[in-house]
Amino acid sequence: MAKAVRMADIAQRLGISTVSVSKGLAGKEGVSAEMRAKIVATAEEMGYQPPARTNAHPGGESIGILVADRFFNENAFYSNLYRSVLKAAAEQDISVLMEIVLPQAEKAAICPPSL
Repeated sequence: MAKAVRMADIAQRLGISTVSVSKGLAGKEGVSAEMRAKIVATAEEMGYQPPARTNAHPGGESIGILVADRFFNENAFYSNLYRSVLKAAAEQDISVLMEIVLPQAEKAAICPPSL
């Protein structure tokens, strides 16, 4: 089975950074149209396949908020913060997830499974 082509492989062939390859493939700012065309052509030539995203938000970006249960129960600040972040993120097509960390998990420094 052939080794999967990585963004780093494309970057090495073109003599540019992996960040530039990522931006070029995603159509983001910071890469000229000429370089973007080279990146896409090289990716196709090398057989690059983007990694499959499971359960990903269609926009691809997300924000996670962790709040200790002890703070969430006592203070409306975090629910208001979550509401504000959610509103701003929706305007940018970014998903938001808030996890409340229970006392046992907080003491043991265990992150929620979603992380």
